[in-house]
Amino acid sequence: MNNRRTALIILIVLSISIISPVTSIHLVNSLDYTIKKDKYVILFDEAHYQSFTHQNFSIGFVAVNETLQREYGVSIEIKTIDTPFNRTNLQFADLLFITNPGLFPNGTVYSFQKEELQAIKDYLNLGGNVFLSGNPFIPNANYSGHVGPLNQILKEIYIGGIRFYSDGVDKNESTVIVNDFINDGNESHVLVNQSYILSNTVFEEPFNATNFVVYSQSITLDPLVAQFEDAKKRLIGQTPPTSYTVLPGYSVTQIYERPAWLAYFEAEEQKGRTIVSGSTIMFSDMVDSYNNQTWIKKADHEKLFVNIIAWLLHLSPTEKIDTTLEKSVGYLMLLEIVAGVGVSLIVFVILYLYLFKLKTSKRTFASLVKKEKRRSEKMYEEKSSPKKDKKKKKKRGK
Repeated sequence: MNNRRTALIILIVLSISIISPVTSIHLVNSLDYTIKKDKYVILFDEAHYQSFTHQNFSIGFVAVNETLQREYGVSIEIKTIDTPFNRTNLQFADLLFITNPGLFPNGTVYSFQKEELQAIKDYLNLGGNVFLSGNPFIPNANYSGHVGPLNQILKEIYIGGIRFYSDGVDKNESTVIVNDFINDGNESHVLVNQSYILSNTVFEEPFNATNFVVYSQSITLDPLVAQFEDAKKRLIGQTPPTSYTVLPGYSVTQIYERPAWLAYFEAEEQKGRTIVSGSTIMFSDMVDSYNNQTWIKKADHEKLFVNIIAWLLHLSPTEKIDTTLEKSVGYLMLLEIVAGVGVSLIVFVILYLYLFKLKTSKRTFASLVKKEKRRSEKMYEEKSSPKKDKKKKKKRGK
């Protein structure tokens, strides 16, 4: 009984040891199609005199965290940086969030140091991700866009040839996109729907975002790349044909260019991703003084903000296994499990036969010992019997 129990225990152990590597191999392989981190760090830049801080994005970041937990099983952690960029303080970030730089106390515009630009470049070359957002021309100088520092980054580091539009006279001056016909009552609040956005994951996952109230500076392409169709596709957020751009002096430009307000770029080799937005205010908690609505709650702004962060963190588009491959993997796994069970059964049979043989051997040995004992006893009896007969005969002879 104990031998059988031992055999059963050994069988179970062997089965697990044979089958579990098979399943674990497929579980490891499946990790290529699933999320590999539990928490993502977003590093929010507050070192360059920004008027927009991470606190101005509290609604958006709460929505991001809730959605990512629900859809992907991950969360985000917001950390701020209040010192100039270097290779050390950027290396732990999954996403670097740079909003429109502000003004020095003396009213001059901030410029990124060479070391900072090199740190951003190294960060992107190692697969880092950047959200770079400007802001439209606003009468308030602190909140108004300053394209000079942002274009420093875009020119120093190749990000698909994307640029914030500048007329070339004052390279720090921002612009504002205007449409006299398609707006919410304010000409600088341009209404955009799915007709003016290019099909892209940023607008499609995890939410379908199609309607926006665009209050943005203009984004364009470097003339060297603007002629290429692939480059034009990077300007994914566009505006109606009747839109144009206004400079701070209220001079009109880009009349026939259909100004863009959102662009993306993905480096093929390093896998780093970048989103360039012409507006910071659109995704903020700030209230629009024109109609007292919170900007991120307008139209599909909150959905788009969530989508942008999910894309930048490489959570979207969701990787899916090809159906044919999935079936092949399933059949292979089934085959390996069957093979594992088969091997376990063979081992069990061998083990059982061994134990059975051992038990049989013990019985045979015991039987032989018994027989030998009986034979010995019989021989002894046979030897002792003739003597008794002789004694009887002698007595009779007398």
